[in-house]
Order: sequence, then structure tokens, then C-alpha cells
Amino acid sequence: MATTKACVAALQILWWLPLCAQPGSPPETTIWFDAAATNFTESTPLGNGRLGAMMFGGPDEERIILNESSVWSGSPQDADRPDAYKVLPEIQKLLLEGRNPEAEALVNSNFICKGLGSSGGTGNGQYGCYQVLGNLHLTFSSKIPEPVENYRRELNLSEAIAHVEFERAGVKFTREMFASAPDQVIVLRLSADHSKEISFEARLDRPERFETAGDGKNGLLMIGQLDNGLRGGGVRYAARVRVLNRGGEVSVNENRLRVTEADEVILLIAGGTDYQGFAGRQTKDPAAATRIDLNRAAKKPYQALRKAHVANYRKYFQRVSFYLEPRNAAAASKPTPQRIRMAEGDPGDPGLAALYFNLGRYLLICSSRPGGFPANLQGIWAEEIHTPWTGDWHLDMNVQMNYWPAEVCNLSELTQPLFALVDSLQAPGARTAHTYYQARGWVAHVITNPWGFTSPGEAAS
Repeated sequence: MATTKACVAALQILWWLPLCAQPGSPPETTIWFDAAATNFTESTPLGNGRLGAMMFGGPDEERIILNESSVWSGSPQDADRPDAYKVLPEIQKLLLEGRNPEAEALVNSNFICKGLGSSGGTGNGQYGCYQVLGNLHLTFSSKIPEPVENYRRELNLSEAIAHVEFERAGVKFTREMFASAPDQVIVLRLSADHSKEISFEARLDRPERFETAGDGKNGLLMIGQLDNGLRGGGVRYAARVRVLNRGGEVSVNENRLRVTEADEVILLIAGGTDYQGFAGRQTKDPAAATRIDLNRAAKKPYQALRKAHVANYRKYFQRVSFYLEPRNAAAASKPTPQRIRMAEGDPGDPGLAALYFNLGRYLLICSSRPGGFPANLQGIWAEEIHTPWTGDWHLDMNVQMNYWPAEVCNLSELTQPLFALVDSLQAPGARTAHTYYQARGWVAHVITNPWGFTSPGEAAS
């Protein structure tokens, strides 16, 4: 059905990235590109279960999409339609008689949710929508505007680290980025093989409902409050960026941060909300929580942050090893768009299937960690206010598909967020079961959100 196809497509957005392999990199765990991303679906996904990022890798304009799993609009609601159970016998009778259009009409008039529901998957009203936390923009200054050469953007699946490198006017520039679960920050390191080459301006924004200001002498703070669906304030959020520089100068002017002629820069990024529900950090002051995160991470050297991140990630990823011997070694070294085209007519590159398998479990590890939210329809990544199909959990098949790799890849504890979601639906689902079916126990229908929505959707379709 259309809903299922759209939800599957939302996951596949990230799975069939235009991949490229390079000689010397394990083709079953390395994704790399010979150009910067031009849109969301080409960018490089990182995540620690709670924080997510999509890295574009532009040499002059770097855009990093930031996500946090509890950035949800909407609010709890009673969406059960009173006395819906009274029409259930007639709906069942019509269906058994093959009178489907009449049964559908009766459902639409008496057996759907009360209110807007998900508003056709847009998330308007109290149902809400999973939203982007924000965007970090880095505009680089090049002293010599020469062409970019030897560009490479890589995602190392065995370490969960994104890497960008390129050369310009004889200078090699490098960026390395990861989302750390132990330190609960996103870390970006900017460096060059010549001194005084790192200069850029940074800003934080999102499509709506935000205020950005300087945060001390070397940071930015973005805060805001989402819509609760009742024309009032809902979840409050905060995002912080802090610069740790070696050499050069750092200055902040209102809502922009500038770094001039540094030798190396470490950017620490934190985010959070005051969501109070079945999962997440349960803090009532996200601005204070993000400050604590940055203060703690800033005390550690870059290599210590990196080492802790890799060790934490690998305790999941290294539980399974999957390798398929190529019959045509040259095929695995081709840019992956070519690999995919070649694989259609020549099965000599089975490593492409191994890469796909490893990327699938990588995305689950990045999207679902104990104590957090389950992976949603887009894992943890979104660039919009109105995420397709609200970025929620579709219970008919899609949330189950997210977790197909869990047990077979020895990742059982990553299902804990899913079980926490199920547990959170029992109390509201008991009311829904009574209202619609006069039944004991509990029920949840096709769609649900962090606010305990268990009613049927807004239409029979």
C-alpha cells in the first residue's frame, strides 16, 4: 500500500547512497564519495542513538544537519472517539457481506480517531511530527581560490567516522567527524597540513522557531520551543556549538562565530530537549544540559574522545563479520553508482551486498540505543519541520523492519527502546481497546508517536 511504500522509501533514502570504493579500503565496510553531497539523501549519516548528523562535505560551504531523537512537536491527547464500539458489529457485517465501500464509509464517519490524527502524515495538530534540530553552516575562507583536487568523502562503517579530505593550492585539508555515545556530543575536527589555513564563519539555524546568540567567547547557542498542536508552546530544545582552536583567533558577533587563521579546530556540538515521556534524558533544562555536555567533553583531548567513541561503537559492530569474496576484484574498486550498474548484469561484485548488509546494521546502531527512542521511519535523521509521514513509528510493518538486523546480528539490547515504546502504549491502548472494541487488554493501531497515540488513524485508508 502507499503508506508502506513511502515508509520503506524513507529508510532506503539512506541505504542506497551513491557510494564509491577506493583501493586499500575494505569494500564491505567503507563508503566514500568523490564529490560533496548536493542534497540530504547524498549526505553522510552519523548517530549515537540520541544525536544524529548528516554531513555534506562541501569544500567552501559545509552544511551539517543536526538531529536529536526527542525533537517532536505535538502533545498528549485523547483521540479516542466515544462510543465507537457501537458501530463495530455493523462494520463487521458489511465486510462479511462484501460491501466494502459501505463499511469504509461507516468507519470514516464513526470509527476513526477524534480530531486531526496525523493530518495525512503532515503532523499538524497534537499528533505532532519528528523535526530537525537544526543546521550548522560553516563558510570557509580560502586565501587562494584555486580549484579543489583529489576530493574524498568517506564513511568508515567499522569506526562510525566520517572523513573528508581535498587539496587546494598545494594545501591538504582534512575533516573528521563522529557522534559520540560515551560523551554525548558530536565532534568535528578541521585541520590542514600547513599552518594558519583554517578560517571560517559558523552559524546555527533551523526552518522556524529559533533564536541563535553567541555563547561566551567561542560558541553559539540556539534555543526554541516547538508547537504543541494547541497554538501553544511544546517541547523546548537547545543546540550548542563550541570551538576549541589551536592557533588563530576566535570571535563571536551576535549570532555568528568566526575563526581566523587557525592551525586546527575542534568543534563540539551538543543538543537536547525537555521532553518528558517514555524515553530520552528527561531533563527540564536542555540549555543547562547541553552546557554540561560541552564542558565535560572540552576537558578531554580529541584523541581521547575519538578512542572512547570507537570502542563504544565497535562493541556492537564487531559482533558480526560478513565478507563475500569478489570474483571480479576490479569491480569493487569502482565508484558505487558504477558498481550498482555493473551488478545488474554481472554478479562479480558480491561485496556490494556485504556493504549493504553492514550499512543496515550501522544505521540501527546509530538510531537505537538503550534508554533512548526507537529508530523511527528515517532512523534518526531528518532535515524538515514536516518530516515525511511525520517521522513516526508505523506499527503495521515498518518499525519491525527497522529491527530485522537486531537479533540475527547479535544486537539484542538495541531492541530495548522498541520494547519501551510498546510498554508506553499499554495504558492509553487499554482505553482505546475499551472505547472501540469493548475489549479487555490493550491495542494500538497503525501509527503512534511519543505522546501515546493508540487510536485509529484519520481515515480508513
